[in-house]
Amino acid sequence: MAATASQTGWKRDVSWLSNTLLVGSEPAKTTMPIQDDLLISCTGQGGRPGGLFSIAKGPKPTLRVLDRFDSTGIWLDSGLFVRSVEHAEHMILFLYSAESIWTIATERYKQVHDVRYQFGQLYVVSTSTNEVVQLDSTGKQLYTWKFPGEGDAWHLNCLDLWDGRYVISCFGRFAKEREFKGRWQGAGLLFDLESQETLWDGLSLPHTPRVDEQGRQYICDSGTHKLLMRNADKSGLSEFLFPGSFTRGLAFGKNHIYVGLSTLRPSFESAARIANAQIAILDKGNFKQVGLIDLPTAEVYEILITSD
Repeated sequence: MAATASQTGWKRDVSWLSNTLLVGSEPAKTTMPIQDDLLISCTGQGGRPGGLFSIAKGPKPTLRVLDRFDSTGIWLDSGLFVRSVEHAEHMILFLYSAESIWTIATERYKQVHDVRYQFGQLYVVSTSTNEVVQLDSTGKQLYTWKFPGEGDAWHLNCLDLWDGRYVISCFGRFAKEREFKGRWQGAGLLFDLESQETLWDGLSLPHTPRVDEQGRQYICDSGTHKLLMRNADKSGLSEFLFPGSFTRGLAFGKNHIYVGLSTLRPSFESAARIANAQIAILDKGNFKQVGLIDLPTAEVYEILITSD
């Protein structure tokens, strides 16, 4: 008969499990009350897993680890939640409704970043194939916006809807696979998906274009550790610096703006480095930073407001 762990004196250590796979709740590490419920998707880095996290609003907000699957784009409307699980060689989408959960997986699209479900269709950014695709809810391709270049040439990443037109950020219009490496400073841009008209240029590793209720335009200029804001007519540029971080993920709450701050990867040269992922909380009235939320991971991808 095989020896048991107790017979050999060896104890099976499973203490790591609660930090990797199991659902758990804990007080959120923050310096202030939070007025909005948040859902945060995170990617992994350096052996530190990402995952899906929620933060419940209140005077003593609670952080909940939903799971530890590295995740990129998330999207929530009244009837559907869509989530992309990070994978270099496949598209893996989970779709959740009140009645069911289903998965769409394929090798046709790779390294998916943003996902959206609008106008009854899915919109997916397939970064490694340099295209944006429109799919139905079963994964059938309906349309594709394919851009020139080999593989991940432009590093297409984040979508938004500005004045009824889709815009998308990228690291630059390059011809070869990951040609942006070492050449990304000032090469990034935001452009109109249909016409390819450049709407914002001179950017460095841009992500997360957004528009607020007043029509002001924002983008995370990740390579310079900044959030940029300007008026709809491109005037009045403001810059908000978050030293030692890679800015990505942006959401507008009742009275606050939430900015995702990721740790810098080892290859990124910087005099300062934050130790773990965080969410900076800005006052919507004066744009001053009023708080921080620490996250038990390395990188933030997206932030959604889930409360009314």
